[in-house]
Amino acid sequence: MKIIALVLLSIAICVTGCNKLTLKQKLDAYFNALEGRLMCSVIVQQGGKTIYQRSLGYADVEKQITADSLTRYHIGSITKTFTAVCALKAAQEGLLSLNDPLSKFFPEAQIANKEIITVDHLLSHRSGIHDIYSDEESDFNTLNTKPQTREQLIDRIVNAGSDFAPDSASVYSNSGYVLLTFILEKVYQKSYPEIINSIIIKPLSLTNTRYSTPIDPSSGDAYSYSDTALVTSESIGRRLSLPDSAKMLSKWSLIYQTDPSWPLGAGALISTPADLARFGSAIADGFFGKEITRQMREFNGEFGRGLFDYQQGCYGHGGTIDAFTSSLMIDDSTVVAVCCNTLSMSSPMAKDISRAVYDAAKGGKIEPPSYQSITLTPEQLDPLTGSYKFTNGTEQQILNFVTDGKTLYLKAGIIKVEMYAITPTQFEIKLGNVFVTFDTPNKKIIILQDGMSIEGVKVE
Repeated sequence: MKIIALVLLSIAICVTGCNKLTLKQKLDAYFNALEGRLMCSVIVQQGGKTIYQRSLGYADVEKQITADSLTRYHIGSITKTFTAVCALKAAQEGLLSLNDPLSKFFPEAQIANKEIITVDHLLSHRSGIHDIYSDEESDFNTLNTKPQTREQLIDRIVNAGSDFAPDSASVYSNSGYVLLTFILEKVYQKSYPEIINSIIIKPLSLTNTRYSTPIDPSSGDAYSYSDTALVTSESIGRRLSLPDSAKMLSKWSLIYQTDPSWPLGAGALISTPADLARFGSAIADGFFGKEITRQMREFNGEFGRGLFDYQQGCYGHGGTIDAFTSSLMIDDSTVVAVCCNTLSMSSPMAKDISRAVYDAAKGGKIEPPSYQSITLTPEQLDPLTGSYKFTNGTEQQILNFVTDGKTLYLKAGIIKVEMYAITPTQFEIKLGNVFVTFDTPNKKIIILQDGMSIEGVKVE
């Protein structure tokens, strides 16, 4: 029986030396530990070749539409990297200068310091313009599903004022990239989606990347979900409170979609990890021009132009919108892209996953996430003990579960392995990254490993 053999084999391998695991085995173990706790897709490429790809969970929980490598996710602020490429391309084509002041493009708007703030300040988050999207008092937190006009957004930015003198500090501002969207539309005389399509999407054949439209899981889009009553965001929007912005669906709560007229070029694109990896490789390879790549990677502190400096030659961008989180990490040989459609206070976000996966791809260690265990009483443990029979065709195998009154153990032959309680009925075997769920009313057990599950019944 394959999964039972894998359970025991994984334990044996880790006992004899986990350092012998291949990268795929390490990454599989990592994502096995996340199975059921978040939903995401990931891709790892080295030298232009995909060396790892995996999807967890659903694009649509209610209709049980599973996610795969073609599932599209909202990528939030990674959109800014696309916007930065277009702005630098416009400068290269002479349609604007990075030193142009905002007053050139917004002569009537009373934007604070508009005679001093330049296009370059917007690109590198040094404008001082207050970020209306990360302000807890902003209307965005209650009106994010309602369309906004250009005039409404500019008025909000004007009324929010300035946080510091231009070029005196670096503070992340979504508002600056919204203004960049309007500047690009003015100099190109096209809509933002048309600009992105002509400069990036079509030349790179990013067939699963587009400007946000209403989510449709039947055509490959993913909904986003949260398992907590408060979703905090680092990019577009500070918080969403349930149930006003959510529909309850068992464990997960469906988060309603932000209207794209709010984030625009700061966070309104949809993509897949594979498309993001292609885009990241294009930046690293100088596809848009080596000078543009150089300008993007000209870091002042942590910020470049549309990129973050992740140190040691690695750079990229992350994104959060609604309950989507995403991350793109790039160096000269390796690209890691992660898109999640769940946000949970008890599970890592895309940026944490991509960092762990990137480090592993570069030869480092990766530790599967470990969830805090709880202590159960003997009265809770005793009903779980006993022998469970697993059947596959004519093949059968028995696993035994025993307790010392404090801990539950898996016992198979001479192997006895400690199990860690996550809930009163769900346990983790950390050595093999195995998850075991007891269905005591029906006298059944489910073992999950390597994306496979098998059900056993209690032997009376």
